[in-house]
Amino acid sequence: MVCAPMEVSPRELEFRRHLRSNSTVSSFILNTVLYPLEVCKIHQQIDRSLSLASLYATISHIYQSDGVTGFYKGYSLALLQGWINDFLVKQFNSLATAITKAPVAPIAAAGHQLLAHTITYPLITLKSRFIVSPVKSPRAHLRDVIQIATDDPGAFFRGLPTSMAEGIARLSCLRLLKFIPADWIAFIIDNEFVFFTFLPLLEVAAEAIAYPFETISRQMDVQNLHLPKHANLTAFPYTTSTKSFGVVKQAVEQRGVLSLWTGLGTSALSITLCHSMIAAYIYAKDALLGIVGEARQ
Repeated sequence: MVCAPMEVSPRELEFRRHLRSNSTVSSFILNTVLYPLEVCKIHQQIDRSLSLASLYATISHIYQSDGVTGFYKGYSLALLQGWINDFLVKQFNSLATAITKAPVAPIAAAGHQLLAHTITYPLITLKSRFIVSPVKSPRAHLRDVIQIATDDPGAFFRGLPTSMAEGIARLSCLRLLKFIPADWIAFIIDNEFVFFTFLPLLEVAAEAIAYPFETISRQMDVQNLHLPKHANLTAFPYTTSTKSFGVVKQAVEQRGVLSLWTGLGTSALSITLCHSMIAAYIYAKDALLGIVGEARQ
C-alpha cells in the first residue's frame, strides 16, 4: 500500500524529527533485547562442540553451562564499546565538518567508523573471550586481561584486520544500492511493506557475504584463552597461526567450510527482529502522534 502524504504543521514535523533523531533509548532497548542472540552467535562461531548446531541446541548449552545470566555475559563491555564508538564517530565527523566547512563525505564517514572501531576493538576482544570462557570468577577474567597485556599486547588487536575486512565487505555490498534504478528506489521508499521487507533482506545478504570474516575474527580474538583444568579444551578452536589465512585453513580442516557461516541463521534472526521492532516502534509512534494531533485540533 502506497501511503499518501499527510498534511501536518511545521511544528508537528519538527516534533517528528526530534523523536526520530532521539534514538538513544530505543537503541539501548534493541541492544538489550537482542543481546542474547549475539551471545548465541558468538558461541556458535567459536565453540567447536556447537559446530552447525541449531539455535535451540546453543541456547540449551549456554543455559546448562552458565544459567540465565550466561545470555548477558559481556553485556557491559558491549554497551561500553558501542557508546565509545558512537561518541568517537560523532566527534570525528564534527571535527571534519569544522575543518572543511562542508558536510562529511561518505568515504570520510566510513573512515571515521573504521578508526573508531580500531580504537575500541580491545573491548570487542574482551567481550568475545568473556562470553565463551567457562570461567565465572571476575578475578579470573582480570587475570586473563593482565596476562594478555603483559605477555602479548598484540592479542587485543589480532582479529582487527579481518574485522575491518568484514566491515568493508558489508559496506561494499550496501553500496551496490546505487546501481538500482531510481524508479525502483522510489517505489521501495513509498511502499511501506516493501520498504520494511527489503531492508532486512538486503542486510542479511550483506551479512552472508561478510560473515566468514567475522567468524575468523572472533576465533582469533579467543586465541590462547586461559582456561581452568576442567574445561573442555576440544571445544575451542585453538590455532597455531596468528594470520587470517592460517586460521581459515585450520578452521576448515577442523569443522569444514560451512563452519565459516556457523551462526548466520542466528544473525539473520537478530537482523529481522531488529527491523521488525523498529517498524513497530515507528508505526506506534506515528499512531500516537496522529492521536495527539487530533486532540490538539
